[in-house]
Amino acid sequence: MIEIANYTESGSIRAIIDGAQYIVSNNPANRHRQMIAEWEAEGNTIAPYVEPPTPPVYPQFTALQMLDLFTEAEQLAVVEATMSVPAVKLWYDRMIAATFVTYEDPRTEGGLQALVDAELITAQRKADIVAAMQPA
Repeated sequence: MIEIANYTESGSIRAIIDGAQYIVSNNPANRHRQMIAEWEAEGNTIAPYVEPPTPPVYPQFTALQMLDLFTEAEQLAVVEATMSVPAVKLWYDRMIAATFVTYEDPRTEGGLQALVDAELITAQRKADIVAAMQPA
């Protein structure tokens, strides 16, 4: 019994036959292809190949570009907080040491949340910064 069938990018057919998944060549001599042909003759259709969605590409920021997302007052508040708030110090040091910063890295979200928790930026400013770091 064929449950589902669709074409692959290469033109083969991905099918579930008797509960097992097969990649079947589109060769009429192939026994699984013959089973699929019978299935088609019963009125079923092989679904077309669907290109998978392109994953988003997050922009990469140098440390300086990342800092430029903050106002000068926010930058000064962060630097001051690095002297007394360990979570802020850790995030700041990691950001400065990084080759690049991207929102795709969960540490970026954690660091921005640490700035909100330390009341160095508001939740709205965090949202603005996050928006600037999203894929185009």
